[in-house]
Amino acid sequence: MTALSDASPEIAMTTHLKTLTGTVKVVFPNTAPYSPVIGTQYYRVAFLPVPSQRLTMGKADKHTGILQVDVVCPSKQGLFPAIVLARSVAFHFDRKTLIENGIKVRIIKAPSVGLPMQDPDWYTIPVSITYEILN
Repeated sequence: MTALSDASPEIAMTTHLKTLTGTVKVVFPNTAPYSPVIGTQYYRVAFLPVPSQRLTMGKADKHTGILQVDVVCPSKQGLFPAIVLARSVAFHFDRKTLIENGIKVRIIKAPSVGLPMQDPDWYTIPVSITYEILN
């Protein structure tokens, strides 16, 4: 198995997200600054790691985290455009196992569609995808 010191889990999850997006722009962490275009939907991605757990006295560890995909839609267009996109992200990741460089990334529970957040220009619904990696 490949050491978990590389970015394989993140690569596996972002690659899987890209297969869904179609024409929706995806904004990844630490990339070129993105200036949202008023009236255009986009996904904003964040990785939220959780402290690793030692499973045995040996070298087996469990790494968990949350991939959060914020579905960002223009304000004043109603709930439906945003909720349809949020549910499609959740369904796309539901209980999958993704593999990158020999590392298995398991989605360990159904993704959660969170409470919407509203500001003058944007309506945002977070989708939280909990994953684990065993190595």
